[in-house]
Amino acid sequence: MHRDKILLTSILKALESSKQPFASVRYDQFGPFSQEQVIQHMLLLNDNNMIVLLEPTQETSPPFYPMTVRIAWNGHEWLEKNG
Repeated sequence: MHRDKILLTSILKALESSKQPFASVRYDQFGPFSQEQVIQHMLLLNDNNMIVLLEPTQETSPPFYPMTVRIAWNGHEWLEKNG
């Protein structure tokens, strides 16, 4: 799967605009992108310290839906350069 800068930026913008320190991300909020694409891009953002991804617990949600995350320093930097 190829990296998509539009999707990466969309995820980061959604997190930055949240009024909460941690946000639940729903896959259907990213238009034409599939659930698999959103998951893969969120994992890439997490791997590169742009977001902090919290593992869902059995009590709060099924695996990977929704993902609870917050934007990290590197994510803000990305948005300043690419957003």
